[in-house]
Amino acid sequence: MGAGKLTDNAATVIIGQQVRPGSEEAFRSWQEDLNAAASGYPGFLGAELAAPSAVQPEWVVVYRFRLRRSSAGLDK
Repeated sequence: MGAGKLTDNAATVIIGQQVRPGSEEAFRSWQEDLNAAASGYPGFLGAELAAPSAVQPEWVVVYRFRLRRSSAGLDK
């Protein structure tokens, strides 16, 4: 994954998706478009798309974002 340097100040979002048989390529293309859109958000570190496997039957999308520091000091 092209996440760059991950820090303690990062949030990770993991999404599992079931895809109808025969729709895998359309899903992959749609998800790549979503990943490209997500890359425009502040703090974006990276996105990863993993196809189903023997141990994980769903498509898995992982997003990582750098958290913004709070001006109120709540992140200390």
